[in-house]
Amino acid sequence: SERLRARAMAELVAMAFACDLGRVVSLEFSSPASHVDYPDVGLSGAGLGTSFHEYEHQKGYDANVRKGLAYFVELFGEFVAALGALPEAGGTLLDRCCILGTSDVAGGWDHAMNDFPLLVAGKAGGALAYPGVHVALGGALATRVPYTCLKAVGVPIDVFGSDQFATSEPVPGILV
Repeated sequence: SERLRARAMAELVAMAFACDLGRVVSLEFSSPASHVDYPDVGLSGAGLGTSFHEYEHQKGYDANVRKGLAYFVELFGEFVAALGALPEAGGTLLDRCCILGTSDVAGGWDHAMNDFPLLVAGKAGGALAYPGVHVALGGALATRVPYTCLKAVGVPIDVFGSDQFATSEPVPGILV
């Protein structure tokens, strides 16, 4: 199942980090425009009449789509929990990490880019505000969030993104 695969990947990444085999990972739950089923939460082509991807295009944000989106966030939460379950340096592995979670678009049904959902987890060794905060950027560049994450983990860059998406402004309230 998708849940078991996501859980296995979360545990694998957590162990790789704990064993210092790596400190950077890009983990994709499912690829954009994938036509996969999510039977763990009752979202399959048989029940929807089509793939979740196509269903979302046809129905917008109905109950099934919200159920699917909640499932994706739940799996992200399980990934974060796997990092939080391992002790490290007087805290947890999650305390030492900066995890950026997002989707490929703000809204799948119309490929919207406004109000883009970006989740940041962890403390980045104390560089990120804790407890977490909710920040609405009000139309500002979404690239400010990964730029903020890069600054939190000490990457020495002055600009992130390119062309009209370039930014040199971190999101206020996230960095300590």
